[in-house]
Amino acid sequence: MTIHTAKTSDQLRHVYPVIKELRPHLTEEQFVEQAQRQMQAHGYVLIYVEDATGKPAAVAGYRPVEMLHWSKVLYIDDLVTAEVARGHGFADHLFNFIVNQAREQGLAAVHLDSGTHAGRWDAHRFYLKHGMNITSYHFVLDLKSK
Repeated sequence: MTIHTAKTSDQLRHVYPVIKELRPHLTEEQFVEQAQRQMQAHGYVLIYVEDATGKPAAVAGYRPVEMLHWSKVLYIDDLVTAEVARGHGFADHLFNFIVNQAREQGLAAVHLDSGTHAGRWDAHRFYLKHGMNITSYHFVLDLKSK
């Protein structure tokens, strides 16, 4: 499987249908604009693999993060396989690539957050299968609704 990096607006539009499955609140234009902004400001990288027909099958977005309690890590913001492409190892390939990137860069770990709402159990099994541990709760104070 060849891993591609989405950098241009056209490449981002190409992967949008898969990202939309994970981030349905984003329109295509919002996604392209925000992904490019995150790439420029935060080192966000968006990678993907395609199926045999050239359609994107899985997409992952990650970035380097440094915090006092984590040290330097790679943080996975997004990891999603198109519903029709699940079960074929596409996400495994992307995840392993990201882990190898972290190792090559001498980083301390790979981190991600995953929602606890129904329907995320398959994703949680995937992360646990790949050796990740549940190490904390993630708290949010929503300032838009207060």
